[in-house]
Amino acid sequence: MTTKLSIAQELTKYLETVQKTVADTLRPALTDDTSKRQADAVLLILGRVIQRLGPDGARVALKHLPEIDSLGQDFDQKSSTAMGSSSQSGPRAALEQAMDALQTKFSSQSGITNSQFLSEGGSEESDWFRRSCKAVLHLWDEIEDGIPATEKNNILEKPVNDSDETRQKLELYLRTLHPSLPEGLIKEFKLYYGGYVKQMAKLTLVENTIFPTTIVLRRDMAMAMTQTRTFDEFSIVKRVYDLGLPVPKPLLAEDDTSVLGGTFMLMEEIPNAEPAGSYFEKERAVEPVVIGPTFGLEVAKMMATLHKKTAVASPDLEKTKSNREQLLSQLSQMKIDWESMDKPPMSLSVDLALHILLERPLPLERPHCLVHADCGMHNFLVRDKKLAAVIDWELSHMGDPAEDLAMIRMMVAGDVIDWDDYVTAYLKHGGDPQACDPDAIAYYSILLFTQHTIGASRLRAPYFAGQSDNAVSASVLTYSLERLMQYQSKAINLAMELNT
Repeated sequence: MTTKLSIAQELTKYLETVQKTVADTLRPALTDDTSKRQADAVLLILGRVIQRLGPDGARVALKHLPEIDSLGQDFDQKSSTAMGSSSQSGPRAALEQAMDALQTKFSSQSGITNSQFLSEGGSEESDWFRRSCKAVLHLWDEIEDGIPATEKNNILEKPVNDSDETRQKLELYLRTLHPSLPEGLIKEFKLYYGGYVKQMAKLTLVENTIFPTTIVLRRDMAMAMTQTRTFDEFSIVKRVYDLGLPVPKPLLAEDDTSVLGGTFMLMEEIPNAEPAGSYFEKERAVEPVVIGPTFGLEVAKMMATLHKKTAVASPDLEKTKSNREQLLSQLSQMKIDWESMDKPPMSLSVDLALHILLERPLPLERPHCLVHADCGMHNFLVRDKKLAAVIDWELSHMGDPAEDLAMIRMMVAGDVIDWDDYVTAYLKHGGDPQACDPDAIAYYSILLFTQHTIGASRLRAPYFAGQSDNAVSASVLTYSLERLMQYQSKAINLAMELNT
């Protein structure tokens, strides 16, 4: 006699069949970029849902529920009101309810001052905070271990979406700007696969006296999370290019959004180059290795040179103080926004992170220079396994060089280069020793993933309110958001270990 399956088990079985069909039959038969991207997004969503509904999800919930319940009970003893008991509707629901209750309680902090959680005297409150930081990391690590890695191919596909219209508008714009350019200027227009913030396209031009025959278009996308403008990015790329650093040569920028629906710029193509790898290490583990053994050292040299050549010799103390006050003000507003939004499930790490950022600001005397601010593997191009260019400077600004090192510490060091080796190379090529300060790197690591996590969380509202049912958006809001909370938890624990 067969065992009767629960509803969750039946749904898991159905979804596994759908997942296999999409991956093995439908996805390989697709020929255009849009359809492939939608299919990849569906596979990402299915992988997470199956993990949550299946036996592995129940096992993880059962394993971590006692620890979360214990943290909640201990918090009740230190605060003025009780949390209430966990649901008995199943381990997954019980864990989520316990996490949400603990998160709500911590946000209100009834009867406990902020400083008590981060006191260095070994108080019960600080012990509770450390245990909570470790608990969320252990939980997310185990959840993420159950999610299979998905290889993403950065390929060029046939023209899709509005590429024909964009091609016509761009050619008209260029020929109006330079009347000597011939008709039929753009021989080929191909959109790059991927991209959630800016749209990229490769243009092949006929021979002419104005532009190279292969250039790259980069333009704003509507409703992008960063809300940055490509036109503003152009001046930064030009500055870095003029410093002799490896970036695409900028050609022109347009601020008039009526031309292509957003600001844009044109750059020379970096020939025969490809992305160094995916954003997350887990995906890189299943991708072909395209970097050589010296790649990490080349990145260290490039970043050290950028920071050294753009460093402000003697930062104005009043300006520095103003910048820190502005950051703390932004963090305070971020916390207000976070408290007012519909938070994602099991997002206690965000509350813990905001607490550290607000209660432990860095000292005023920090180095100041131009930072890239998004130097993950996806923004490095390689050719012949060596660093060929650093791209996507939209988030670049004058700031603390530790911002860049924080991202490299979290997203590049490990599978690419040993962190100590990176620091040694960075200092060898003129990087500021203060940029390598562990406390500063930990602080900016937390800030990085807190900004990304809250930004992604903010995008959830339209989707779950029924205002959008786009599969790509849904995958970003599930796959990327939960992975971001895992890395946020890693950054939090990195900071806590430094103050043990």
